[in-house]
Amino acid sequence: MRRMNFDRMTVDQLVERFVAIAVEQDRALLYSEIAKYNKLFDQMTAVKNELKGRAGDRRRSLMSLYEHPNWQVRLMAAHATLVLEPVAGDNCSKPLPLRSAILKQEMRVCRCGT
Repeated sequence: MRRMNFDRMTVDQLVERFVAIAVEQDRALLYSEIAKYNKLFDQMTAVKNELKGRAGDRRRSLMSLYEHPNWQVRLMAAHATLVLEPVAGDNCSKPLPLRSAILKQEMRVCRCGT
């Protein structure tokens, strides 16, 4: 896969890419495709870093994803914004026990040999 040029993308495009990556992560986890998940995780980290590097730390734009229908999108958005709003992720309309969910997800990935 070729490297995306995130610095030319708008904040909305970065959020859309974040969603696409999280949905692909969900599918990779479903089929135990750990190598694919790891590549996607690296891509997501690049998106988060690009948002963080924008004026005013634009990771807050990911908070709009707390209402997304896909659980992986909600989880990763909450994880990405945890440092900005430590309890905001707990206020999703479809709440996650945030810290517990993040820990369980990370343990699940680690158990699969990553």
